[in-house]
Formats: sequence, C-alpha cells, structure tokens
Amino acid sequence: IGQATYTDGDYASMADAAQRLQATAETLKTRFSASRPPSFQTYAMRLGELAGELLAATQKKDVAQASTALTGIRETCRTCHKEHR
Repeated sequence: IGQATYTDGDYASMADAAQRLQATAETLKTRFSASRPPSFQTYAMRLGELAGELLAATQKKDVAQASTALTGIRETCRTCHKEHR
C-alpha cells in the first residue's frame, strides 16, 4: 500500500486476491448476514465494491487506484472485525 510502483507479479497477485475477496464478500452477504446486524451486510457489500476497484486497478496497472482500494479494504476489514468479532 502506498508504493510508487508495482511489478507485473504484484498486479497478478492483487488481481487474484481481488477475485477471492469478491467471492468472500458474496459469501458473507448470502450465507452469514441473516443473523447479524445490518452493518455486517454493509461491510460485506463495501468489501465487494473495493475488491472490484482493486481488480480494475490491476487491469489498468494504476498504482494510485490500487493503493486506494487496498487501503479501503484494510480499513473495511478492520472496522468490521472490530464491530462483529
């Protein structure tokens, strides 16, 4: 996060992680939200959105967009875990 450049390998790893995060977000929304407060689903939706932004950034090889998405993902996870764990 916040690097000046990323390698092609970095982008490939981030793209893979973004796809896994999108799948995880969908699972959280569909399988684990029913018994949780509404904010849980909001965090899951936000995670999916940010994962999509990260995937788009990797396709464009946009360093700033990738860093912004990664920061958002980190903060979304931290906040959700703080609230719901």
